[in-house]
Amino acid sequence: MKPLIPSLKTTVITFSLLLICLCAFFMRSPMITYGTPFVFHPDEYAITNAGLENVRFNRLDPHFYLYPIYSVYAYTFIDWVYVKTNAFGFKNKLPSDIKDLEPKDLYVIDRVFSVAISIAAIAALFWLGLLLENVYAGLAAAVLLAFSYAHIDHSWLIKPDPGMVLFTTLALVFILKTLKKPSFFNVFASFALSIIAVFFKYNAALLAVPLVLAVSTYYGTNKKNFFGAATLSFALFFISFLPVIRRTPLIISTLFGSVSGYMSVGHSVFPNLSFISYLFTTGMGPLPASLCFSALVYYTWKTLRSLSLKKRDFVLSGKDLLAAFVWPYLILLFFIRVEFMQHVLIIV
Repeated sequence: MKPLIPSLKTTVITFSLLLICLCAFFMRSPMITYGTPFVFHPDEYAITNAGLENVRFNRLDPHFYLYPIYSVYAYTFIDWVYVKTNAFGFKNKLPSDIKDLEPKDLYVIDRVFSVAISIAAIAALFWLGLLLENVYAGLAAAVLLAFSYAHIDHSWLIKPDPGMVLFTTLALVFILKTLKKPSFFNVFASFALSIIAVFFKYNAALLAVPLVLAVSTYYGTNKKNFFGAATLSFALFFISFLPVIRRTPLIISTLFGSVSGYMSVGHSVFPNLSFISYLFTTGMGPLPASLCFSALVYYTWKTLRSLSLKKRDFVLSGKDLLAAFVWPYLILLFFIRVEFMQHVLIIV
């Protein structure tokens, strides 16, 4: 069995990962105060205002459902802690009366949270690369994300995207672990993190493809594990959904309205190539994007060739699961108009 970590010492690996995360932080942190106290992006005001209203009225129902509930919950929690601790002990940071609070008072702390979970996503991607291949693949993946313009451009803003990227990556980690060891915890974490990712931003819904593939591989021999883990994860989701459950029809109609809006402006004859040009230019850069896409095509070709030859020793691998997530998303984006480039962030 190939060792998970080669001869490189753990201390050096840890130092390398910390250095990558530190570089990522220094590239993103100067933007935390950019434009304040004025809004830079419309999502920032909408999400911060929803969080502030929740804090002000001690609730979790934002009364505005364009953004999935977990993205609002997360920023609401940060705002609640910030307000209740009176700006973490810094005097005169916030108005004495909560009624006088404005979204601009919370922009900086919410952006700090966005940067923090974006840095966490880099560490999570290292973990994913480690599981897929080895420590070198993990470090290379972390470097690519840390220095990716697309990730830098969106990781400091108050938006659902930073959380979606983090929890999508963590979900993929545990989906891969489920494939290797279908324990109750791994299956539960796969379901739970996939749900969290989807309800940070609906773009993560295609996690269902690798999740179903991983679960179906061992379902016949581990029915109790899978049923119990899935039931627990969905029960916890249902509990978290209770604050807005009476708004379910409005949430669904808002979601379908948003999706139909994207589909209606798509190209019916010529596919939209704007996201491809973005990935191969400023999004990832010509060389990283070319290498990643070439590797994806090559590995997919090898897998399809093995299936066509009906090799008896073919076993579903972690790379197959990752490809099963990336390809449907690429195809989906290929046939709709990508109005906002953050929609490609999940595959960067």
